[in-house]
Amino acid sequence: MKPHQDIGWLKGKYYEEGKSLTQMAKEAGCSSGAVWRWMKKYNLETRSISESLQGERGPAYGMCKYPKLRDKEWLKKLYCEEAMSCMEIADILGCSGKTVRRWVTKHNIKFREGRMTKRVKDKLTKYPKLQNKEWLEREYMKRGAMSISEELRCSKAAVLFWVRGHGIEYRHGVPQGEESPLYKGFKWGDYAGFDGPRREALRRDGCVCQRCGKLMSNYANIMRSNDVHHIVPLTDGGTHDLDNLMTLCYECHMKVHGEMKRECQQN
Repeated sequence: MKPHQDIGWLKGKYYEEGKSLTQMAKEAGCSSGAVWRWMKKYNLETRSISESLQGERGPAYGMCKYPKLRDKEWLKKLYCEEAMSCMEIADILGCSGKTVRRWVTKHNIKFREGRMTKRVKDKLTKYPKLQNKEWLEREYMKRGAMSISEELRCSKAAVLFWVRGHGIEYRHGVPQGEESPLYKGFKWGDYAGFDGPRREALRRDGCVCQRCGKLMSNYANIMRSNDVHHIVPLTDGGTHDLDNLMTLCYECHMKVHGEMKRECQQN
């Protein structure tokens, strides 16, 4: 029997001495492929490429640069109990998130739904009003997620997260489009010929938001992300004239339209 056909020799060289398949093949006088086939025949686990190239010696799993990942209880505590993400655990160890995910899978630890990090959870709990189901359901049905996010100074995604968490139905029943009481006959065709005046407004304002003063992309390379607002809406007879246009950042543009919408509802 050749050395590479002996399970004891394979375990000793590969696990205890931490040698590679190529090194073992040289000692046995065969190809690395032959060593690999006999490893598989005996169901001996082989190392990944990253573990082979950089690592420490260790039993059972071969070379591993991050021995703490072998500890299932340690990994499960951080991932499940402390709700840390794979990337956050990786930062502690100095490895990649992909490496942590591989060990989570290897230990048969169930992945969390949505994989929400502890940092995100802490951020969402900053808004106690969102945790009040009665208040949120009443306000959400009345004015929508965007208006609530503007009031609480949080993201729309945070509002919708709690809407889902409380089991509140989405506002699908709210009239939209032509059936909405706010509809004033707007058509996308009304924006024909707007690109030229839009660029002129951005050049005039230097791509600076006229509400908060935020400097956006340079006007020499105008991006579509820069918003230009119609002071008098097209639905109220406004035009694309330069005097009726002002540069706004996305956040301020959404706030202006939210204020206009609330005024329409009150009237």
